[in-house]
Amino acid sequence: MRMQGILFSKEECDLLWNLQVADKWQTSNGYNPETGEASPNTKHQLRTECWIDINTPVDGERTFKDIVLSKVPWIKDDFNIGGTKLIQMDKGDFLHKHTDAGPTKRLARRQYTMIIQLSDPDEYTGGDFYLGDYRLPKDRGFCCLFDGGTQEHEVKKVLSGTRKSWITWMPKESLTIF
Repeated sequence: MRMQGILFSKEECDLLWNLQVADKWQTSNGYNPETGEASPNTKHQLRTECWIDINTPVDGERTFKDIVLSKVPWIKDDFNIGGTKLIQMDKGDFLHKHTDAGPTKRLARRQYTMIIQLSDPDEYTGGDFYLGDYRLPKDRGFCCLFDGGTQEHEVKKVLSGTRKSWITWMPKESLTIF
């Protein structure tokens, strides 16, 4: 299952990217189910990320959650997210094939994954997002919801520039399509 389209304007992408908190960026972590610990995992992924609160006002009146709900018809008004973050991938960064669900309570809620492409396609080379054999478009504002808990996906190595995106996860009950 995959639902997608260009749903966000350049201005909305900028509003979302501006939710970042300068001192909250960190190197991505990998979860090790054997130890129950999260630590930098440069063999599996390399990127920087910033966890954000989508209930933060973006323009004095609306929150980004308000904007998402006005644009994305397949999620419920009271959708329950399993974390939200901005991702920046620079030259050499990548994310190997994986699924998002896992053995912890938090990872078990990651049944569906939603991403928004925040950078223009000409801002970077490489960095293609694959969902199985399907390469997602790089269009700015492109949004895709998919079964990230079971469908393998990856981001190929960024060859130049900076790839920016937003990601969140949610359980099945947060979706209107079921």
